[in-house]
Amino acid sequence: ADYHHSSSNLALLQDVNRTDLVISRLENVKSVQEARSIKLMEKGRMKEIILNWTTDSERLVEGMEMLGELVPPTTLEKLCIYGYSSVKFPEWFIGVADHLPNLCQISLSDLPKCNRLPPLGQLPNLEKLKLRKMNGISKIDGDLCGTRRPSFPRLKNFSLSEMESLKVWYTTYYHGGEGVSKFIFPNLCILEIHDCPNLRLKPCLHRAE
Repeated sequence: ADYHHSSSNLALLQDVNRTDLVISRLENVKSVQEARSIKLMEKGRMKEIILNWTTDSERLVEGMEMLGELVPPTTLEKLCIYGYSSVKFPEWFIGVADHLPNLCQISLSDLPKCNRLPPLGQLPNLEKLKLRKMNGISKIDGDLCGTRRPSFPRLKNFSLSEMESLKVWYTTYYHGGEGVSKFIFPNLCILEIHDCPNLRLKPCLHRAE
């Protein structure tokens, strides 16, 4: 933050175009125009981005407005979001499969107010998904899959941790007109669950190697 001017130093990223980028302390950005000015979507070399808000910090710009301007380029393969405090996600993230079809990894951590997960199952190349400290989430079900089937065709690694409000995970969904039950993650290899004290899995533990 620059306390002597009307903007933060985010504008220094306008001419930066690298394969990986970490933007921390986003709570110090003073306007959506600052976020818009770096034209993140046009940084066509980018493969990995980490967006970070400091936990419990005061924010000068509401998180959904900020994230709405930080649309990564279609080349992105890894996305990490920490400390996001809005209830909902912006439009590009709800339609993430159309905007970021090359995503292989997603990590969402310390999102206390988010109460609904986007349809991440539509991402054709997603291999690793990590959800941590999202206490607005009480259930995981078919909404995570989205409308197109099959869902999560390549996901191999799924991690849940410190999800104290999560009460139920429906590990299967009904597929096709005959009502055949299928696992949400058909190709899962590694499943990790830590510190989810109220979680129940229905109808059964997910199949994993």
